[in-house]
Amino acid sequence: MQFSLLALHLPFALASLTYASPPRPPSNHTLSILIQTSSGLDPVHITIPLQVPLYHLTRCSLPPSHLCSASKLTIDPLSSPTNVDLNAVECRAYKDAEGMLPGSAAFTVGKPALLSTNLVDVGSMICYIIETD
Repeated sequence: MQFSLLALHLPFALASLTYASPPRPPSNHTLSILIQTSSGLDPVHITIPLQVPLYHLTRCSLPPSHLCSASKLTIDPLSSPTNVDLNAVECRAYKDAEGMLPGSAAFTVGKPALLSTNLVDVGSMICYIIETD
């Protein structure tokens, strides 16, 4: 009798697992992140775009160094794909290229990462879709 109850409930349990997390979009979706390379106090903001594929740790490298120097990071809604809900995207920056040393709090399209009034090193970034209830 217990086996038949398990068999009866198993399809419902498996169905609930498929809805627990949203499907990942194809890996070819790439966001444009604006890297402010001027001081946070500088009235003339200089930004450089960096293309960051969703779910892939992306090295931030701008000449002449091997890291980016930034004071602010922003998801660019105008240069990002229109078939991705940017309100569901969250990104994080890291101080190193390997993504081991946190460099920013999570930032979104509505809340940029304000790193410093001076320039700080950013080694890599990752963006992903967050689950919403």
